[in-house]
Amino acid sequence: MKTTRRLSRLFKSRRKNSHEESTDEEKQVLSQEALSSPQAPTSSSYSGREKSDSRDIHGNATTQNTQNGHSTSTKPENQGGFVETWDIVMKGPILPSKGQQRLDGIEDFVTENGRQGVSALDQVKTITNAVGGIDVVQEGINHFLEGSAVLMGALDEVAKLHPFVSVAVLAFKTVWSMEMKRRQNNGRVRALYATMKEMMTVLVQLKDIKDLQDLGLNGEVIKGRMQELSNTTAQDIKDCANECDIYSKKKLVVKVVGGAIWEGRLQKYFTTFSQRQSDFEFALSIHTARTVDETNTVVKGLKETSKLVNEKMDRLLQIFQNFVPPEQQELARYIETKGGIQALQENDEVLKQVYQYEKKIAPVETSLAPAASDILSSGGSRKSRVPQETTLDDLREDLLTSPDDAIIKNKAIFEKKFNIHSRQLIAEFNHTVAREGDRIIKALTSGPYDRIIDPDIYTVWKEMGWHGSVKARQFVVALRDYFTDKWAKPMKEGDPRREDEWALVYLDTSKVQPISEAFDDDASGFVTISEVNAFRMSRPDGWSLLHWIAYWAAGWQLTLLDYSAKINTLLSKMFAIVPRIDQRNRNEVIKYLGYVYQPVACITHSVNNVDSDPSLYVRFQSYVDSEEKRIRENLEDINYDIDGVETVPLVTGPGRIGKYIMPLLYLLLERHFEIFRVAQSKKLHHDELWDAVDTIFRVLDVFYSRMKMLQNVFIQQKLNEKEHFKVFAHGLFEYSYDQSRFFAVAREMDPGDLLYNENLESKELDPKKICNYPLDENYFNIAEYEEEVVPSPVENLAAATGFSILESILGTWNGLLYYDEGGKSSVFSIALSTVEADEKNGTLHFRGSGLSSRGRHCTTKGSCHMGEASHLVIFEAKRVFRTRYPTQYWAGEYDLRKGTISGEVFLKQDPNMPPMCTFFLSRSPRKYLRYRPTAKQLEKDKARSLWDFAISAIRAEIHQKFSFRSFLRERREEKERYIDLKLRKEYNKPLSLEERREIFDIENNISPADIRFYNSQVRARMNLGTYHGSYSCDVCDSLIVGTRIICLDCTSKEPFKTVNLCEEAGCLDVSLFREDLSRPHDATHDLLKVRYPLFTREQGKRQRLAKQALARSRDIMHEYESSLKERAMPTPGDECALTNVPTCILCHKTVMQPCWFCTHCEDDVFICMSCDHQNEVAFANYHGHHDYHIHDLVRCQKAREDDELPVEERLANLEEKFTTKFTTQEAAIKDLQEAVRERLGRVEEMIQLMLTSQGLGNGTSHDNPGPKRGRI
Repeated sequence: MKTTRRLSRLFKSRRKNSHEESTDEEKQVLSQEALSSPQAPTSSSYSGREKSDSRDIHGNATTQNTQNGHSTSTKPENQGGFVETWDIVMKGPILPSKGQQRLDGIEDFVTENGRQGVSALDQVKTITNAVGGIDVVQEGINHFLEGSAVLMGALDEVAKLHPFVSVAVLAFKTVWSMEMKRRQNNGRVRALYATMKEMMTVLVQLKDIKDLQDLGLNGEVIKGRMQELSNTTAQDIKDCANECDIYSKKKLVVKVVGGAIWEGRLQKYFTTFSQRQSDFEFALSIHTARTVDETNTVVKGLKETSKLVNEKMDRLLQIFQNFVPPEQQELARYIETKGGIQALQENDEVLKQVYQYEKKIAPVETSLAPAASDILSSGGSRKSRVPQETTLDDLREDLLTSPDDAIIKNKAIFEKKFNIHSRQLIAEFNHTVAREGDRIIKALTSGPYDRIIDPDIYTVWKEMGWHGSVKARQFVVALRDYFTDKWAKPMKEGDPRREDEWALVYLDTSKVQPISEAFDDDASGFVTISEVNAFRMSRPDGWSLLHWIAYWAAGWQLTLLDYSAKINTLLSKMFAIVPRIDQRNRNEVIKYLGYVYQPVACITHSVNNVDSDPSLYVRFQSYVDSEEKRIRENLEDINYDIDGVETVPLVTGPGRIGKYIMPLLYLLLERHFEIFRVAQSKKLHHDELWDAVDTIFRVLDVFYSRMKMLQNVFIQQKLNEKEHFKVFAHGLFEYSYDQSRFFAVAREMDPGDLLYNENLESKELDPKKICNYPLDENYFNIAEYEEEVVPSPVENLAAATGFSILESILGTWNGLLYYDEGGKSSVFSIALSTVEADEKNGTLHFRGSGLSSRGRHCTTKGSCHMGEASHLVIFEAKRVFRTRYPTQYWAGEYDLRKGTISGEVFLKQDPNMPPMCTFFLSRSPRKYLRYRPTAKQLEKDKARSLWDFAISAIRAEIHQKFSFRSFLRERREEKERYIDLKLRKEYNKPLSLEERREIFDIENNISPADIRFYNSQVRARMNLGTYHGSYSCDVCDSLIVGTRIICLDCTSKEPFKTVNLCEEAGCLDVSLFREDLSRPHDATHDLLKVRYPLFTREQGKRQRLAKQALARSRDIMHEYESSLKERAMPTPGDECALTNVPTCILCHKTVMQPCWFCTHCEDDVFICMSCDHQNEVAFANYHGHHDYHIHDLVRCQKAREDDELPVEERLANLEEKFTTKFTTQEAAIKDLQEAVRERLGRVEEMIQLMLTSQGLGNGTSHDNPGPKRGRI
């Protein structure tokens, strides 16, 4: 509001400068018109004559002439003219808070007194004392959005007059707009942005300096004084926005643990912006001072003012510190009850509990996409990682990442988003200016319609006598009548109306729904002036209004259908390429498809089909292509990685997501398909496709938020949501809102068998440009075996003197960790090198790198200096892990006589804290050091322990040299045992206490390089097994990998949810019951065995094939058994006289029920139970058409008759049949009633609209309940 007053005075001062007297009435009308219009008028008119040079935000010069109340604009080549600030920025009336009103009154008082020579000191005293101190300042922060639109307009005006500040103005507008798009604004971030806004308000004072060549007292123009300051301020704004961006993304527990660090980083910007504000004010004051006395007075006043500004800063910092959300305070208290931050860092279980508590007290806006408890088809019983869901490892890594590293990592992403948004602001600014020439309206007029930009809509609105809004359908009908009458007039040769005559046919009653949706952006049922102007401003260059309306009447649906077809083709190619994917990447690709397919298919299959002339789409192709190109360029700028929902509108631009969802998904899927192609031969980084999934889900989040908003609107309008979503936006949201409809379609879907052909794809495929992460070429971690041993730079330690004694600590050290319970770690290595040698203070700073005892990469930073004893060097270091593990602090002594380093390991840099363990470093080789005794063993019997140490080391050396085969066999057996145990652990199979201890002992006995190599083989073997999503066995609860067995008889209340079993002994012979099942699962039920992932798109087809194959196999077995009975053969082994004998394709023996039958092969393929138990081994010499990995098998057994079923199951079957039939009929009747009711309502509304258009209705609108003024 105070910026509004400044702008009002700006325009008044212009009138005074032009030596024209204005009446109080004119001033009042101008002020009220500017402040009340929710949408800017297209031009401003001033009486008299005025000519001033100005510039736009880029610094391009423009000249505006005003004569006799009419405005004309001239512009340089390739540049548009500029309208006044009110015409561009004004968004609507702003209702000030009480605190804001008080601040506005003070600001007016300060301004007026400043003109009368009141000192700056008195002005600041007025601010700090009269407004109520902290309370008002805090209230101003809470309402920091108020007046922002007017301030942006004022800054645009100043940037035109003084281009040297445009860089700071553009930076401020960009980060402000980006922050406003965030769903949740942190209180501390709001405080910072309020301070930033206050700083930028000072620049409005530049309006008083109109002469760019005006010299100050020191002979310097204002540009020379402020340009460097403006550039510095712009960089400060960007840095602050980057830190606020990463801070806003942090989890609550991270903000609690690192609260002091983040608070310190953000607090510095209060000082920075206040200093920049003072610098701006000083530069302006010095420049406007005309005498030495005035300069001295200004300097003296500013010095005294700085003291009060510092007091104000203290208050702001106090407010900043108080901005701790209640949930953050509650979480901090909860952490204390769990043992504090130390326990949080040491204990994963505590961290898990804290994170669960955080989600309980402060639920974040998680993905609205369908829950992915099963990522391949709906309904697994085990959960894996869900896109955008933070895992414990992610949280641990986030906690261990320093703010500096997080800010540096985020800066590259933020810079790209910043650049995209800057371009959008500049384009929007120029687009607004370019549209000004469409129609010139006087600034002071008599109706709200004068704010309408388009001349045709302006005419309709004025003639109909509408005020602020009108019913959407009534608006469309009136618009149709207007254009019909306009085109009914005779057309001469060259009449521009002929070019758009084709579009008139699409402005009829059948297109009222899509046209009204195009104007009615919030789906309220009313069209407002701001929505009309927004629709007009989004019109493509070179298109008429009628052409633009025709696109939304017919062209948009064609665009949706075209993109749907292209996306479905892309998805089919993605599924077809899966068998060609490198085995190392295949499971990651399967996870991607499992997550992405269903929500995307719900959108592409929802669009209603339409029959149209193929040539019609050509009329809209240019716009569709230009929008796709624009979105593609924005995606390339951010490397196709959308890191948050606030990034989506930066990529798409302004407007509802429905306009852009199809091209956006198409471009993202196109890039992800290219990643699939790379994955055929290259090992992808493990986060490559996870980030791709997260990107899709963030787009879907925005889509579902729009859907949720529409649902609320439909409920308020008392509409049937399901039925309305069928027609709204051509059905775009239908299946996403009601996924049961999609599942009904998916059950009958036949995706076909698409064969992928790499030769038909683009040959240009550069993995470095396509992938955001480096390729993981070292799939098996063997590089650590080639680690170079760095010798100490001091060869003769005994002869070392001075600073070289400290340098002897450099080089490679091998070490052990000893624990209180008597255990020890495996041998690890650290290679130390010099960072800085401070000979003056006698301190050597070093750094190092290596593997921990568990094979994890870590870095070491520390220092050393001489101790009190001449043979001891004090050693201090910090050990930082890349992920998951807390930082360790080492403190000990380097014994020069023994050549060893020993000390204690802490989890905090606190001498009062008990150590976690002790460490020992030596130059001895690893193969010997592993046998070194523990401290307790040495304390108990030192001589015996050292003797055992020597004997064990020598025996190991002899065994390796002289029994090499035995040594290799033992290592191989140890490796296989370790891998087997780790695989069982990864697959959630139960491990005994002895087996868990065995894993620990093996890791302590092998080297860190061995641990990394063995774990890489664990990952490789996991990739060899087929991944079936997050399914677990309903009997043993272990993760299903390789073969998944599905019950064909059990039905779930949830769509596509199945009973899933593994191949472990005993799991197939167990009956079970789940709450979602209509009846218990029985061991005699029919089963389907799948070794290839079962996706939602093909589940219905594969289950239908399974039931058909089951019926076929039973017919064959029944025919064979009947033949045996007819021939009265005593044994089934004498089949020489029989034909069509069912035999196993592997052992070629006659099969008997139960057995397995292939659902894919055209021939009748049976596999006996004994051969099937051998799994893939049995198919080593098989060369037939049956594919072990892809073809499904169904268990062939005798069908159970109803009278063989238990009474309870028979009753359950009858109940299920009656319930299903009754529910189906009830739903059908209800849908029919709703459809009839809605159709009758539409007919009634259409009749009313027809009567209105004929002049027989009352013609009322939402804001004008009076009679219609006349027919167009």
